Amino acid sequence: MSELDFQKRIQEVAETVEITLNEPDGLLEQLRALDGLLASLPEGPTEPSLIFRDPNGSIQVRGIGEGLVFGRAPECEVAFPGYREISKRHFEIKPLESDYVLRDLGSTNGTFVNFDSAPVDRRLLIDGDLIRVAAFRLAFIRAQTTDAAEPEPETSP
Repeated sequence: MSELDFQKRIQEVAETVEITLNEPDGLLEQLRALDGLLASLPEGPTEPSLIFRDPNGSIQVRGIGEGLVFGRAPECEVAFPGYREISKRHFEIKPLESDYVLRDLGSTNGTFVNFDSAPVDRRLLIDGDLIRVAAFRLAFIRAQTTDAAEPEPETSP
């Protein structure tokens, strides 16, 4: 993404989301993090997904499917064992009709979305939301859409 496109994306986001920034560079930092995650993928996800760097620094893409749970416990679909600042079952994301809802599962240290300074209990997610848990950032991406193939021209018999 060129710097001009990046600046344009910042302006688009700023116009569609109500944000109160304590740090003027907060939005820029968050968008660069999201852009970095997406740029490191060979192709974007084809279904609603979480994109994140695991504790080893590898980029992971996990489809939401019928729902997923993030936490420290090994049975979570996205598990970060060994991180005490992450609760055993920290948050879940589930589909709700055509939307996706994040729900904190009573975590000790809270789940934050984008620039919220207060933890969220329940939140409707929009494409590009950054979920913050401890030092980790996870991006919610609805899906990359591809242009439909051109229909084949009809031939007469």
